[in-house]
Amino acid sequence: MAKVVWSEEALDWMQLIDSYLGEVSPQAAVRTLEGILQQVEMLGDHPRIGGRLPKWDPREVRSKLYGKYQIIYEVDADDGVRVLAVIHGAMDIRRMRF
Repeated sequence: MAKVVWSEEALDWMQLIDSYLGEVSPQAAVRTLEGILQQVEMLGDHPRIGGRLPKWDPREVRSKLYGKYQIIYEVDADDGVRVLAVIHGAMDIRRMRF
């Protein structure tokens, strides 16, 4: 299993998701966050499972979908994974900087 690390920005996004969903439905917040965490854990075993985002070439930045959310991550030369952000699918990822 490859090493998976979270950026501060990705952790901030997770807190925002938790806060937003928690106001509407605490159960939905828990289910969503647990699902995202399971997907990120899977990235440790299969780092290239997500689609590549060519905007950030030559960096190997990829996106893995979970429900309405995109897990944006980078794969390094040793197949390690760095989670860069977890954003709602309606957001325009092309405007983001990592």
